[in-house]
Amino acid sequence: MARIPAPLAARLRRARGKTAARRRPTSAPRKAAPQTSSPSDRKKAARAKKLADIARCAAAPVKPRTIFYESFGGNGALCNPRSMFEHLVADPAFHDYEHVWVLQSGPEHDGFRKRCESLPNLVFVRRGTVEYFHRLLTAQYVISNSAFPLEYSKPAGQVYVNTWHGIPLKTMGYDLPGGAVGTRNVVRTFLAADYLLSSGPSMTQTMYRDAFQLGGLYQGTVIETGLPRMAGQAAVDPYSVRRSLRNRGLRVREGRSLVLFAPTWRGESTNKPENDVGSLRSVVHSLRESLGEGCDVLLKVHQFVYKQGIDDPELADALVPNDVNTNELLAAVDVLITDYSSVFFDYLAEDRPLVFYVPDSAEYQDGRGLYYSLDSLPGECSDCEDELLAAVQRAVQGTQSAEIVARRRDWATTHVPYSDTAITQRVVDTVFREKTADTRLVTLRDPERKRILVRSRSLKDPTVGRDVINVVRQSHLEDCDITLSFPPSKDEIALQTMQSLEDHCRLLPTAGARVVTSEEADLIERARQLGRRSDGPNYEHSLTAMEQLRLDAALTRDWRRLFGDVDFDAVIDLRNEPMPQIARVMP
Repeated sequence: MARIPAPLAARLRRARGKTAARRRPTSAPRKAAPQTSSPSDRKKAARAKKLADIARCAAAPVKPRTIFYESFGGNGALCNPRSMFEHLVADPAFHDYEHVWVLQSGPEHDGFRKRCESLPNLVFVRRGTVEYFHRLLTAQYVISNSAFPLEYSKPAGQVYVNTWHGIPLKTMGYDLPGGAVGTRNVVRTFLAADYLLSSGPSMTQTMYRDAFQLGGLYQGTVIETGLPRMAGQAAVDPYSVRRSLRNRGLRVREGRSLVLFAPTWRGESTNKPENDVGSLRSVVHSLRESLGEGCDVLLKVHQFVYKQGIDDPELADALVPNDVNTNELLAAVDVLITDYSSVFFDYLAEDRPLVFYVPDSAEYQDGRGLYYSLDSLPGECSDCEDELLAAVQRAVQGTQSAEIVARRRDWATTHVPYSDTAITQRVVDTVFREKTADTRLVTLRDPERKRILVRSRSLKDPTVGRDVINVVRQSHLEDCDITLSFPPSKDEIALQTMQSLEDHCRLLPTAGARVVTSEEADLIERARQLGRRSDGPNYEHSLTAMEQLRLDAALTRDWRRLFGDVDFDAVIDLRNEPMPQIARVMP
């Protein structure tokens, strides 16, 4: 490098010194101007920015050969999505696909991450982030076992498979008190799915067709060929599972019978489960003392409850880690104890003893409710600890009654008719290869009934409620499948109106906010103002061609967010909004 002459270097140093002096503050730094916006305003602004970011993600094209997996909202790489992932990464036909897994932060996921280190085309994202929505909205294939965030709107060109996460024993969906409001996000997620997975005709009827009222409305296909997680259960070596559990510090000794206690979660919300870990610990200790040295007892809690028990030192050798595959675990145990958890349906395939421990049966049935009576279940039911211990002794010794054994086998035939190792292969062939020769496909549509959507303002206004009731009870709509869309409300008048409408239409309260950029929001507001003109709406001549395209894109995105792929035959809009008819942008 050339050397700078000394006189020039000196001038440069003096110039830098003067510049630095000018930049140096001559007085105390000025205080930042006080913020004038309220916390509420800042929260609204942050929410609007997030919605705008998601809207921009939704505008990106779908990326071919990408598969997005989510299980229980990112709480683990578990259940049916995990089974499909393992099948796909082992299939050479998918070696160049990119795989995206949703996993929340936490050391409990380190084991799965480590096992996947050799996969160069695997990406992990955290739920709710902008990257999460970008990956979700641009993946060619999406596989999940629960509901997506309220902002999800399936883009054109995406194939969505909802595997769900179990066969229902507990009432769900519209069968729950206030189910229309509580289940609306699950319903709209189902309506977006191209495929729903089912264990068999019983699950299809009880859950999809009836509990979530998809009968007559759902546009996609139910793949009625078993749940992929059960394929792994059928193929696993139980001795290797026991060895793995032992290596992770659990009390699983060779030559002992293995008893698993697997209760479901309690409470009103999976975000705040109310399980008493102390009570669960007490049951485990009582079982160990009663069964003696001939048995080992493990505890597998619902993944929503796991964090409550992980730090309990008294459960260190009993609590099964959350990342252990539940179905592989079921294949390795000799007796299953549960309560209202759907895990017992999967265990029916093992044809081994079941015991139900239901100390809160009266309260639970009055509150949550069950689809089957306790005395019809495929195992002994106990409502106190002494009865439980005696029932488990009989199960371990193989002395359950012939009636119980016969009932268990009947339940297996009815509820898990598919429990073979080829389940996942059949699902993959159907979704990715469109090969359906060996697979039972079911449609929930009713071609004889027209699908009508009624859109309404809030039902807390008595006048609005009366108008809606008059519309849905019209005699010429009696043979139609009617869905009512309206903003949810806890107002007593609204609740009474909803109750009076339950037998006449499907209630589908709206969920979440419209996902738009600020420019799209301004355009929608302009369209509203144009609709209020005294000479009537004239959008085509008041908006440029580009603005019309952007308006249609924003409204279509929101339509698909609310109603998925449903193709209604007619829309009756009672909202009196000065906006373009939604039918103009219906898919």
